[in-house]
Amino acid sequence: MKGHIDAFLSGICAALGGLMAKLGLTDFSFQNLDLTESLVRLLCLVIMVLLNISMFTFFARALTTCKSGVEASLINTATNLVMTGLLGHVIFSEVLDLSWWLATLFITVGGYFVMSSEDANLHPINDKIS
Repeated sequence: MKGHIDAFLSGICAALGGLMAKLGLTDFSFQNLDLTESLVRLLCLVIMVLLNISMFTFFARALTTCKSGVEASLINTATNLVMTGLLGHVIFSEVLDLSWWLATLFITVGGYFVMSSEDANLHPINDKIS
């Protein structure tokens, strides 16, 4: 279970890191930069680097504590995908239409099927004929 939490936290850090990158780099130009805007953008980029370091730390721990690397990757990816979409919707008013939600659902459910089939392969059922 600890590996699942680490993979989940890794996905959250990845989504937040992407948000900080977007805030720090969107509409960036070297013309007409005032000091306050430059410092806020720099702060966003520093936070992005720290979140990426945290993401890699959580993901590395998840790789060592989950049943498999696939499990850690799928939890990380699903969390990152959902959080990125929700943050984009809430902060930037990005539209999440039905096709986005369906694609997210298929990716998440597909990941679950991959994890459950991998788990079944690790613990095969012993059928003994008496």
